[in-house]
Amino acid sequence: MNIKKFRQAKGYSLKVLSGMVNIPESMLSRYENGLIDPPISKIKLIANALDVTIDDLISSDASQNVDYQVGSSTIETQKIPIIDYSNRMLAYASSQFAELENKIKKNADGKCELCGEPAPFDDFSGNPYLEVFYLQKYAIVNSKLINNAVALCPNCHAKLEYAPEKEDIQKLISVAENHN
Repeated sequence: MNIKKFRQAKGYSLKVLSGMVNIPESMLSRYENGLIDPPISKIKLIANALDVTIDDLISSDASQNVDYQVGSSTIETQKIPIIDYSNRMLAYASSQFAELENKIKKNADGKCELCGEPAPFDDFSGNPYLEVFYLQKYAIVNSKLINNAVALCPNCHAKLEYAPEKEDIQKLISVAENHN
């Protein structure tokens, strides 16, 4: 994680960046020092505040060739940076992943795939607001990433980020395996 590098390059103190992204200084410091891994939602906020790409923020020397599939279309193999997040992998390939996430949300038909409740509100585009949660290591499971992610309401997403339960993960793996 390159948060500290880009923060210092911008001339921001920890306090300034903390205020910009509404993350407590102590938590931001833990992210910078690798003591805990930030959720993707926080990575996006930090990258925007530092005016860098998520790829720049998370890139490391580790990279892998990854094939993935959106619907019936296979997106060609490319080298993308990989970072390990608590037995899940975050791989970022911008527009292709946005397309994948849209497909996952569409499959959910406006309902959380864990609790089954309708999305709590609509996003700016008028679509039901759901967040994509990645279940398993991208390059390990198989080439169909759509089967490794689910669409969740914000409450269920937070629950899985901060207090995951084995039963919930097992249920969602089963749900994700049926995505097409």
